[in-house]
Amino acid sequence: MIANATFGQLLFMGRVWDANLKSIARRVTRRACNTVKGNMNQLAKFQLR
Repeated sequence: MIANATFGQLLFMGRVWDANLKSIARRVTRRACNTVKGNMNQLAKFQLR
């Protein structure tokens, strides 16, 4: 019983960790894309001048 409970808790924690890591990765990639876009816009404005 105890082994089953701990195993289930580990599986649940693994799922929670997986979801958190995925959301963090998504956020980081989105931020990176935004900064790259911002840099490209700044370069375009600088070249237009």
